[in-house]
Amino acid sequence: MTRTVTLSAALAVALTGCSAEAVIDLENARNEARFVPAEAVGTLGFAVAQAQNYGERAVVAQNAFALGASPDEDGCSAVSVTDAILDDGLGSVMFDFNACPGRNGRVHVDQESMLELPDGWEEWDQSDWDSWDGELPDGWEGEVPDGWGGPQASVEMPQSEDNFNVRFTDYSVSLVDVRGAVGVDGDLDGGEVGAHVGISALDYDALASVHGRWSPMQNEPGKWISFGGEFRSMTGVTWTVVADNLGFLDGGECLDAVGGTLTAVFENEAGHAEVTATFDDVCDGCAEVEVDGIAQGEACFSASDLVGE
Repeated sequence: MTRTVTLSAALAVALTGCSAEAVIDLENARNEARFVPAEAVGTLGFAVAQAQNYGERAVVAQNAFALGASPDEDGCSAVSVTDAILDDGLGSVMFDFNACPGRNGRVHVDQESMLELPDGWEEWDQSDWDSWDGELPDGWEGEVPDGWGGPQASVEMPQSEDNFNVRFTDYSVSLVDVRGAVGVDGDLDGGEVGAHVGISALDYDALASVHGRWSPMQNEPGKWISFGGEFRSMTGVTWTVVADNLGFLDGGECLDAVGGTLTAVFENEAGHAEVTATFDDVCDGCAEVEVDGIAQGEACFSASDLVGE
């Protein structure tokens, strides 16, 4: 493959006058194009799922701290509430995995909690909460929001809409290293999402830098995400990527999008390469791909691509 690319590049340089580096980059882009969308989605899917997991665990840690319970242990990891959520709604939690087999490093979660009390609750003071029997206040009309349980709620029941930014520091799980950060803002109806995150494992290394919007899935835990940005593939080629309504499931078990499209474009002085992938609702790591308008069939990406199985 390298000899073929080098020969093609030499001929292209002679015919076009472009630099050899530009021609080689274009040839590399064309050779890898059909795999780039699934690779980008797998990389982002893994990072977003990890971030979602720690964002939710940070809420549980803050709730435990507020109720006087200890958030200091979570399996083998050390969990520290480094900034408790108070009146300003801001907080942070750190997970340290240096004592964990198969997991290393630290994960920092910065939080912004947006708890909106229903109309009629604003005048309550601490004595009201201490004696609260779960009944609605006098004059209350309407329904209590889902998940609202007052200050005596259980640790497992988050009580607010939480924005979070998750930073990975020397973090690894199994053979996969994660670096960078993922941020999710918004409310129950959706909001913004951004990621500057890299994934590496054995000879695989990729970096995504994207920003966009998300909305919640209606029938299962997950998000529909549309974004734009850049993706640097495992060969070092940087692609401009645009995603339309990709479906990412919560939980981290699916390195795939369950719906939506992703288009990746590479362009330099030597030419242009463009690939579009359409993802179905099956979590199999695969997508139907077109490169420069020509159907290429199915291309796939799976966990074995990360861990080298």
